[in-house]
Amino acid sequence: MNAAFRTVLFGGGSLGGLLGGVLGDAVGPRAALIAVAAGSALMLVPLALSPVSRLRELPAAVR
Repeated sequence: MNAAFRTVLFGGGSLGGLLGGVLGDAVGPRAALIAVAAGSALMLVPLALSPVSRLRELPAAVR
């Protein structure tokens, strides 16, 4: 599990760096940073709309 998780993290970081470089070259560094910041903020929307944010205790099946 640990090796698989590390592979996903490090692989994603490498691809993210490549994508960030391509995006920065295409639209400029300032616009690329604004786009990444907006995308990061949008990642919170599904979490805010999910029932996870309203849980007060673990469901009985998980305990």
